[in-house]
Amino acid sequence: MDAAIKWYEQVLGFRLLAGPYSFDVGAENKHNMTNDLLGDDVKKMRNAHLMADNGVGIELFEFVEPRMPNGESRGYDGFFHICLISADIEKLADDIAASGGRRRSEIWNTWENKPYYLIYVKILSAISLNFTAEARK
Repeated sequence: MDAAIKWYEQVLGFRLLAGPYSFDVGAENKHNMTNDLLGDDVKKMRNAHLMADNGVGIELFEFVEPRMPNGESRGYDGFFHICLISADIEKLADDIAASGGRRRSEIWNTWENKPYYLIYVKILSAISLNFTAEARK
């Protein structure tokens, strides 16, 4: 994770927005955001959010437990989601579900006392959209 962050900063000019965060299921409530978003198989992981000057953002994931042997996929290697910003994530999630997609998670406030929310919505068999909103109405 640390080497990847450094590479994106030095080579592509990204800046670190948030993290790196560490998740350990043993230190969390039974119902938690990470397992709701990524599934109960994830026990330990790290992630970080970076952004380029042109507004392109990426989220890096390092799955610590369980680790995936090379060539084995649990749906979380390589490219597995895209993120869009929406002023009304509930309506957009409903519209996607009505067109054949489905909600994968609850709506979560990721930064306490700040109006920043997210939801995962599955649109294709292998791609999820992670919607974020600056304010929730």
